[in-house]
Amino acid sequence: MTRPPPRSPAAIPQDAQYVLRRGDSLYRVSLIYGVSVEALLAANNLPHPNAITPGLALRIPAPEPLDSVPSAAEVAAAAGAVTHTVALGDTLARIAIAYNTTVDGIVAENGLSSPDRIYPGQSLRIPPPGAAARPAPARTATRHVVVSGETLAEIALRYGVTAHALAIANNIENPASVTAGMTLSIPSAQAGTASVRYAADGPGLCAPPSKLRAGTGYFIRPTRGYTLTQLFHAWHPGIDLALDTGNDVYAADSGTVVYAGWNPVGYGNLVILDHGNGWRTYYAHLSAYAVECGEWVARSSIIGAIGSTGNSTGPHLHFEMLRFGVAVDPSGYIRW
Repeated sequence: MTRPPPRSPAAIPQDAQYVLRRGDSLYRVSLIYGVSVEALLAANNLPHPNAITPGLALRIPAPEPLDSVPSAAEVAAAAGAVTHTVALGDTLARIAIAYNTTVDGIVAENGLSSPDRIYPGQSLRIPPPGAAARPAPARTATRHVVVSGETLAEIALRYGVTAHALAIANNIENPASVTAGMTLSIPSAQAGTASVRYAADGPGLCAPPSKLRAGTGYFIRPTRGYTLTQLFHAWHPGIDLALDTGNDVYAADSGTVVYAGWNPVGYGNLVILDHGNGWRTYYAHLSAYAVECGEWVARSSIIGAIGSTGNSTGPHLHFEMLRFGVAVDPSGYIRW
């Protein structure tokens, strides 16, 4: 099968097109053309990354200016800086593992608008091993005035909210329609999402841990052999993975157990892991759980079993990922 060669973002015309073939994904196309998955969604009015079929002609938007990525000279001038030149097939997850750091740390260090916004030949600054996702929780504000060249994704990253939440808050149907001078209302990042409130009480709530160890920042699938039955959207802050009761549930990354037990607000039997770097993951509707409060759990360890407890219509795993209390789409960090 012949595919277009990787291109430098500067070489892509405004009206480039790519016809999807069997086995293609938006993530793969984004790597080929050096644009983000979110930019492809906006340019083609797609509701989510899975809304594609072979034969669909995708419009490839011109890449955004990468002023935030340092030049080779700037990188060389940085005292003691560690850098990595992106090779064909590289992902931020693979790079993070190689340097014992986190995906989100690399995103923050290089000002990337999303984890998939890298391309072959790009020079990335690598944060120190174990670096936190951000030096501090995201800034909060009540409004933001868009300046020329800004995208919804960049603004969302700056304030620690999702682009989808930002679009909902401002009645934006097409993320590409954001223009200079527009005033956006910013949802509160520190207040977090309803997920935080729902998991703030119940028999399974643990005492605050005295110390949090940091996970890797690389997330794996929390179960196997599933059917993806519901995606992330404004009224569903995670994804649902359906399979038979009793199947194993795994820790998506290493973390400390901060909730293990019954949750009275719909989650049923719930396990929450705090990964010590701004990330938390939720595992809900379990038939049983195999961890205790305060326990350090290694990535891929069994933490429970698929069930249908709480507000559930059948056996499945409801899985959420929160960054500094804000729910994000797991599809941006795990390939399903």
